[in-house]
Amino acid sequence: MITSAEKFKQSAVQEVEIPGNEPGEVFTVKLKKVSILAIAGKGRIPNSLMSVVNKLFGMGGKATNDEVTEASMQHITQMAELLHIIARESMVEPTYDEVGEYLTDDQLEAVFSFTQDGVKKLESFPKQ
Repeated sequence: MITSAEKFKQSAVQEVEIPGNEPGEVFTVKLKKVSILAIAGKGRIPNSLMSVVNKLFGMGGKATNDEVTEASMQHITQMAELLHIIARESMVEPTYDEVGEYLTDDQLEAVFSFTQDGVKKLESFPKQ
């Protein structure tokens, strides 16, 4: 039996628990999985962040212990910007526009982890 477009769309949005602002607290939000590659293809990820995307997908080089601190800070800044882009694309309720400035690092990481869960599952899939 073929899945209807409506059922496909409904299953794309899920209620997910993310860390709250206090220890032990959780918030339930509605998120949809997003594809970083699709977002990049639509031009929603600036070219300046594509090196971060490349590293996420194993296409870039590995960092060395000799890297300059300034370069490391730039990478952290770029990663933070990418996490906010992913959150903006993924958050259905509440929307990123409603709560984005209040999101903590843990919350951003939880949203990112949810959106990329499928990618992690594929990493263990046999390569041909």
